[in-house]
Amino acid sequence: MGQRRLHRKTILDALENETDPRTGQPFFPAAICSRMAAGCPLLFNHLGVNELERVVRTELDRVAGLLQLQYYKRVSFDDLVPMCLVLKEGARADARTLCAQAGTFLKNELFKFCQLFKTERLEEAFDQIDSIHLGLDGRPSDFEPDVSDLFEQQARPRALLIADADLTALYRENIAAVDWHFTSTADEHRQLGVDHRNGCASGG
Repeated sequence: MGQRRLHRKTILDALENETDPRTGQPFFPAAICSRMAAGCPLLFNHLGVNELERVVRTELDRVAGLLQLQYYKRVSFDDLVPMCLVLKEGARADARTLCAQAGTFLKNELFKFCQLFKTERLEEAFDQIDSIHLGLDGRPSDFEPDVSDLFEQQARPRALLIADADLTALYRENIAAVDWHFTSTADEHRQLGVDHRNGCASGG
């Protein structure tokens, strides 16, 4: 076996045997390892802001669960905290960076929490409370307009439904928050020349 192939096999073996110390499960699924062994390309989808928000939320929930297991104290978060952490990182944020930042954020907040009790030991601070909730200073409506627009949709969403009038009436009745428009056919929609920014749905 040539030196180059030996190095390649060593790396692949290491990837296959690498495990997460927290769970004991492989870091790299067998499907990924087999593709790398065969020299196949690996494609990764770009994560949008909603997917990144879920990544942060999952990481915060995971760390909160570990704290509860270790200290028997419940740690919860305002529903907007994960999105704030995503927006703080900006357009170039990726899942790995956001996971690390979520952990850093939580450590910093817990350190500040301990300082309220004039201690740097989390155990001593936790002895005096039942739970911790991390929230925002104010609500999005209190923020500057450019910031609050990131959290609260100002305009009523519009949607174009390619369907008959009866189905459109059903949508209007059951999803009142959307401004529904309808056409009977896709050709009729093209003739309208109206910009419906929220996309186009179709129904029978």
